Amino acid sequence: MLPSHKKAMRDILVCRTKLLGGHTWYCENCQEYHYNYHSCRNRNCPQCQNERCEEWLEKQTEKLLPVEYFMATFTLPEKLRPVVHSHQKECYNILFQSSADSLKKLAPDKRFIGGKIVPAGTPSEE
Repeated sequence: MLPSHKKAMRDILVCRTKLLGGHTWYCENCQEYHYNYHSCRNRNCPQCQNERCEEWLEKQTEKLLPVEYFMATFTLPEKLRPVVHSHQKECYNILFQSSADSLKKLAPDKRFIGGKIVPAGTPSEE
């Protein structure tokens, strides 16, 4: 398991527990002291990042154009997975480049998308 995955698991397990400490605050309404445990603030933690995730999704949804979207999925042969797992940075760069090249080649064909893939920020040819 990658060190980053182990760290994420550790963080999530101790999130909002006494292991991370906390702080006390006083409520004027109920006139009582309350104790809140600190969060792990790990980007993978569902407790900590749910609100941020929702905000991010909202922003991304606002950016969507009113057009039909397609989803393409690329998978790796099972025999390659251990290699990719051990060399993620290099292998994922290769996977993303080859998948982009494949999409550019297949997109104009009406059997697939029937259109042209244009990089973001490129002016249209209308």
